[in-house]
Amino acid sequence: MQLQNLDISTPAFVYDLDSINARVNLLREVADQRSLRILYSIKSASFSTLLESIANRLQGLATSSLFESRHARKVLGDRGEVHLSTVVVLPEQIEELSMYCNAININSLEQWQRHGSMLKDRIECGLRINPMTDYVNDSRFDPCRKNSKLGVPLDQIIRLLKNDSRSLAGLNGLQFHNNCESREFSQLVETCRLLLDSCGNLIRRMEWINIGGGYLFNEHCDMQWLTDAVILLEEAGVERVYFEPGKAIVGDTGYLVASVVDIFRSGDRDIAILDCSVNHVPEVFEFQYRPEIYPECNDGEYIYRLAGMTCLSGDLFGDYRFEHPLELGDRIIFRDMGAYMFVKASMFNGFNIPPVYLHSKSMGLELINEQGYEDYRRRLT
Repeated sequence: MQLQNLDISTPAFVYDLDSINARVNLLREVADQRSLRILYSIKSASFSTLLESIANRLQGLATSSLFESRHARKVLGDRGEVHLSTVVVLPEQIEELSMYCNAININSLEQWQRHGSMLKDRIECGLRINPMTDYVNDSRFDPCRKNSKLGVPLDQIIRLLKNDSRSLAGLNGLQFHNNCESREFSQLVETCRLLLDSCGNLIRRMEWINIGGGYLFNEHCDMQWLTDAVILLEEAGVERVYFEPGKAIVGDTGYLVASVVDIFRSGDRDIAILDCSVNHVPEVFEFQYRPEIYPECNDGEYIYRLAGMTCLSGDLFGDYRFEHPLELGDRIIFRDMGAYMFVKASMFNGFNIPPVYLHSKSMGLELINEQGYEDYRRRLT
C-alpha cells in the first residue's frame, strides 16, 4: 500500500484490510484443524465496518465492558459468540449483559462468591487465573506483575483445590491472559503445562479454556506452537479453546498519515509541526512510546523534532533523522497505529480526531469513521 500517494486529506488513520484478512486467514487455518475458537478482542479497534469484516470469518468477539458487549452483539446479530472479560461484574448490569454475552470471565473469587449463583443461571461463567509467570519485562504491561489486580493467583487456586474445591462448582471454564506483545508462542505452551501440572484436575472438569491474547504474529509466522498449546488442552479433555487476539490482527496494519504544517528553529533543534497530535495517538505520551515513521533514515543528515499542533508542551513524537530537509506539505507516516490509538484519542484543544479509512487492493479506499464539531460539542453539553 503506497500511503504517500493515497488521495486523502491529512491527518487520517488508514487500515490495510488485505493485511488484516491475511492474519484472519492464518488463524482460520489453525482453528479449522483443532477445537480452537477465535474471538477478536474489540478493545484494540472497534469500528463497526472493521468488526463486520473480521467477525464474519471468526467465531466471535471478546469484550471488556457493557458498552463493548452491546456493540459486539449488534455487529454479530444472531451469529457468533461474545465473551466478556472484566475486572468487576456490576450486579446491576448482569441481566443486560446476559442479553448480549455467551460467557463472562470473572476476575476474583470474591466476585464469584457474591454473584456466581445469579450469573450461572443466566450465562456461562469462567474464572480468570493469574499463572504468576514472568514473561513481560515492563511491569506496566504485565498481567502477572506483583500484586496484580488481574485474575486469581495460581497459589490461591491450588490452596482452594486442597481445602474446598466445591466452591468452584458451577464454573464452565477458566481463562488466563498472562502475556503482552510477545512473539513467543512457546511461552503459551509453557503456561498450559504449568496449569495442567498444578491444577490439572480442575482444568479437566472445564468445558472450555480461554487462553487470552497478548501474542503478536503476522502472515509469515509459524503457528505450530499455538497448535501445540491447543493439543495439550484437548488431550486433557477440554472441548473448546478460546483465543482472543486483538493487536496481533490490527496493530501494524494501521497507520496515521500526517503532514508537515510548520518548520522553525528552537534553540539547537529544528522543529517540524504536524497536523496531528499525541492526543490522537495517546500511548505515545502515556508510555513514552517512540513510533516508527516513514521516511525516517537512521543515518540521515537532517534532524527534526516532530511535534503536534496542540498547546501541550509535551505534544512531541520525538527526534528523527531524514535523508533530505523537510518541507511544508511533506507527509509523515506513523506505523503500528492500528491498536488502542483511535479508541483512546481525544479532541483536546478542540482539534478534530482524524477520519478513518479502510484500504484494500480490490476496493481501494473506504471512509468508515469521520467526526466533527457536533461530536466535540455533544461531549461537552
